Amino acid sequence: MSFSPTDSSHRSQSPALLRTVLATLATRFAMLPLGLLQGALLARGLGPEGLGRYSATLVDVNIVTTVLALGIPGGLAVLVGESQGQASATRQLWWFGVRHTLLALLLAGLVGIGIGLLYPALPHRIEAYHTPLISTLLLLCVIGQLGRDLHNALLWGGQRFSAQNRLGLLLSIAQLGAVVVLFVIGELVVPSALLLQALSLWGLCLAFGWRLKTWLSQQTESSLGTPKSVNSPSLLHLYKVSLRNFFHILPDMLLLRIDVYLIELLLPKQSMEHDLGLYQAGVRVAELLLMLPGTLNAVLFAKAAAREDVADKALWSAKLCLYLGLLGCLGMLVIGKPLLVLFYGQRFAGSFVPCLLVLLGCTALSFSGPLAGTLSGASGYPTSVIVAQTTALLTNVGLNLWLLPRYGITGAALASTGAYTVSAMCISIGFARHFRIPLRKLLVPVGPRELWSRLSPR
Repeated sequence: MSFSPTDSSHRSQSPALLRTVLATLATRFAMLPLGLLQGALLARGLGPEGLGRYSATLVDVNIVTTVLALGIPGGLAVLVGESQGQASATRQLWWFGVRHTLLALLLAGLVGIGIGLLYPALPHRIEAYHTPLISTLLLLCVIGQLGRDLHNALLWGGQRFSAQNRLGLLLSIAQLGAVVVLFVIGELVVPSALLLQALSLWGLCLAFGWRLKTWLSQQTESSLGTPKSVNSPSLLHLYKVSLRNFFHILPDMLLLRIDVYLIELLLPKQSMEHDLGLYQAGVRVAELLLMLPGTLNAVLFAKAAAREDVADKALWSAKLCLYLGLLGCLGMLVIGKPLLVLFYGQRFAGSFVPCLLVLLGCTALSFSGPLAGTLSGASGYPTSVIVAQTTALLTNVGLNLWLLPRYGITGAALASTGAYTVSAMCISIGFARHFRIPLRKLLVPVGPRELWSRLSPR
């Protein structure tokens, strides 16, 4: 799949980018206080040790889900974009995704049973990290997340952003209400928090599935008598794009989460869970900065996959995100510590320095986020993005091996900042080369008025 910002066939047929992004951000910003309050209750209810165990389990869920999915959600999003949301093509892609998910779960179950029979001592070693109850909840989370990602990808590729946002907001409100109840009655512990996470994932899976069915019904009715000349999706093409996505998303996810495993491995066991909880509390706050670039990444990906000309918008969006990131770093430096203590409690005062350092790295990711989304959507997960994230991941591991044993979680935060900066640099170079934009154009600062005029609807 090729893409050129000068190709006249790529003219946008959808509402202006700014209106789409603002509508998406409006919902996400409505969810921001909900997420902050939920995070504060989890931190106060679980404490540093419990938050460390809870966060580590969620990382396991994300890694296992990513491996089982093999990049299929991203591949589905690309192919839905290519089919321009044609109902028959989307239904066929849904069946492809369902069959892959069931086969992956079956194969994983057989492999797990085989390993258990060959190495009977392994389950006992796993119980040292996860009790049978935690392992069961982990499995429920994995299945729910696989279903959620499948339906979310089809809506995402069809640019059904408003539907995703509304349903996500409703589920967030319900989840926060449940957390409040558990906190008040003193039952907010790691198993109950994981059960709530599993129920939320299953809820999103069913809600997105219902919205997908409604959308497809509407598409079928509106397209009667006006069939589109779009080829049926190929399973081979889906796996080709999906595997590129897998080799893109796995290093990307490990880049953001490998520090959790390294902290578990390299820090003393008697203090590891406590330090991991402090670190993850800081990271959760720092990664709130990625809300805007994450939104832009998703929107620009879908539009680029649908062959819309958004390269110029991506460039100016990256500059906007960089400026907001720098403002966020300044705000954290000035008032961050008292705010962390206010939300999480005095036990989490040690989260401030890691939070500030990771925030610097997230500022670099804020710049590269819109560029990465556009580049990935336009080229179907090109090699340049895979190389960028793999290089950054290796940088993260190398820096952690050097800094983590010496400086603890502060060293882990420094390693993340260095790796995120490497990722942003590599993606910027890849974006400039693909769209034939001089690299210096990415780095030239612009004023607020020019940014607004560039991103405003015309």
